[in-house]
Amino acid sequence: MAIASHAGAGWSLLRDLLFFSLLVPIAFIDIDHRIIPDGLSLGGLAAGILLSFLPGGDWKGSLAGALLGGGILYGTAFLYEKARGVEGMGGGDVKLLAMIGAFLGWKGAVLTIFLGSLLGVAGGLCAMRKGGDGLKTAIPFGPYLCVAAMAARYLGEGVWRLFVRT
Repeated sequence: MAIASHAGAGWSLLRDLLFFSLLVPIAFIDIDHRIIPDGLSLGGLAAGILLSFLPGGDWKGSLAGALLGGGILYGTAFLYEKARGVEGMGGGDVKLLAMIGAFLGWKGAVLTIFLGSLLGVAGGLCAMRKGGDGLKTAIPFGPYLCVAAMAARYLGEGVWRLFVRT
């Protein structure tokens, strides 16, 4: 009901319902198993791009969001692994953010990375305090990205207007 009241009837509602129906299981699967199934992330990526061709969609923004979102996380993971010699982020997070970008466009992808990083830092600090591994504490990043994507979907335009004159 909350999604319908915000999105209204039509293609936007279909996009949002599908998007959120993908984010919820992805978050919980990543928490429980530390994986993000390709069937959900890559299937969602394809769906996000295809749905962007429907009325009210923006296929150019969808492609740019997928490439930028996935590209930024891929570059970050690549550089971390080269610098540290260990994997710091899984490929599932990269594909998840590409999917998020396909649904939210480039602005939504950038905002999701920013908000997800803030949430991840807060969660990581709590996990480090609770556990005994210090900076080597592993946390799943997918749930933070999923929550950030939901926030970016509903708060994104307002946040952009606060910081960037568009």
